Amino acid sequence: MGVCSVIEAFPTVAHFNKLGYHCFVLNYRVGGLGVFPKPMEDLAAAYRFICNHRQEFQLETLEYVVCGFSAGANLTSLWGTERQGYRKYGVVKPKALFPIYPVVSLEIEKKKPIQGNGQEDFLAIMLGEGYTEEVLDSYDIPKIFTAEYPPCYIVHCADDSDVPVENSRILKKLLDDAKIPAKIEIGVKGEHGFGDGGGSDVEGWPERAIAFLETL
Repeated sequence: MGVCSVIEAFPTVAHFNKLGYHCFVLNYRVGGLGVFPKPMEDLAAAYRFICNHRQEFQLETLEYVVCGFSAGANLTSLWGTERQGYRKYGVVKPKALFPIYPVVSLEIEKKKPIQGNGQEDFLAIMLGEGYTEEVLDSYDIPKIFTAEYPPCYIVHCADDSDVPVENSRILKKLLDDAKIPAKIEIGVKGEHGFGDGGGSDVEGWPERAIAFLETL
């Protein structure tokens, strides 16, 4: 129920800045029960704000990439869908997405064992208590994925004990089946929350993600 920008976003955007890219870090609404679609609304509002201040920010283009981590990568991945993301909010399609250890399948989330007062509450935080199967399906990325999804650079580690790596494999298969450009890095060790990858098996992923972006 927090945004971990200091651990994840800021170190990562430092890499992107060095490669010549403008970056903005989004602090979106989190916590409470049934928070969605507020995070999506915040992302849309942020993009519009950036567009409206294009000259102030000295932007050469309004093309953009969305990158997120864990629950933020769920937001990132949802943004790529037409039903819940960019098209719903009348925003142009992102050039690419960088989902880092993303929550993709809510069916996987639903089947995870209950552990105290933590991850088992994710769906209630996201969708509200007593959510229906219809609401669940409307946010389950494999069920709302279309051929208009953006290209992706996906990063995960196999030893992630918080978000199962199968989430990233599912997203990669969806992209491959739709013939959408995509690459995936799966490290052996790195656990959850590795951010820019320093000290993990996927160290250097921000530079490789940018290299992928520049092929599009």
